[in-house]
Amino acid sequence: SVSFDVLLSIRTGTVVSSSGGVDGSANGGSSVPGGVDFHCDQIVSPGAFFVEYSRADVDEISERIAEGEFTSLTFAFPGDRFQLFEVEFDGEFDGLMRLTFGYDQSLLPAGFDENGLVMYHFTHGVWEALSSVVDAAAHTITVETASLSPFGVGVAEVDRKSTRLNSSHQIISY
Repeated sequence: SVSFDVLLSIRTGTVVSSSGGVDGSANGGSSVPGGVDFHCDQIVSPGAFFVEYSRADVDEISERIAEGEFTSLTFAFPGDRFQLFEVEFDGEFDGLMRLTFGYDQSLLPAGFDENGLVMYHFTHGVWEALSSVVDAAAHTITVETASLSPFGVGVAEVDRKSTRLNSSHQIISY
């Protein structure tokens, strides 16, 4: 449930108190769905790293869009739940942060090729596809980013001839 995921995020945030490079995790790390591992070469000021994970249905996506949290999705996502990660660091870092997201493979359609997953980042008012490294055996996606905000599991490209999407960009058959 969403409320459990939020509570879990609050309880498992990682305090980053050192400057320089740092590694850490939130929500149990990338070995579990909804967990995230992070690495940053340069922490400028200490802070706390938090992740809120949601398996958002169409109603939750619509509510978050209406509240201005992000704009309509401009990409397809596999299954009937959008795996959404709200990533925050209340300190300051310089350069890129490497994030490894643990996704829930049980939410993917039967027969779906996990290597077609890509992480999308909502930044500067738009969803952007990030260069993503998928480890299908570990069910993780690794990206590098210079900023933190909502991230979502999507699909790189959709073959419109063999894939059916509904109006919410969900892949409903593959």
